[in-house]
Amino acid sequence: MPRISRFYWRLAVLYGVSGLTLGTFMGATQDFTLTTIHVHLGLLGWFPMAVYALFFGAVPAAAEGRLAWAQFGLANAGLVALLGGVALIVTGGTQVGEVAAPGSLLSLASMLCFALIVLRHTGSAAQR
Repeated sequence: MPRISRFYWRLAVLYGVSGLTLGTFMGATQDFTLTTIHVHLGLLGWFPMAVYALFFGAVPAAAEGRLAWAQFGLANAGLVALLGGVALIVTGGTQVGEVAAPGSLLSLASMLCFALIVLRHTGSAAQR
């Protein structure tokens, strides 16, 4: 298994456990203020990180090079920044757009990098 897959699996599990723990806490306290954080931990944390881990594990050649690691950095920086920005929004913090918007853009850049990696390594030229 490529090193990047191991890192993605570890982070996927961390984000998944964090999201489920937060969801359990919200349910127990009946305080759903942080629902958006809970959802983003699953939809930008657990799920895509697990998909990335599976892909890089199935196509080890795609894990080689700087683009895969750049995508890894963008995905995680984007998620952390987005979660921080959303947390500020739902708790009434100030200057929220300065954190959430860049986090969203980093997450988008990560997905675009991943799309490029997938296209490079699954196209007809890659299958020859």
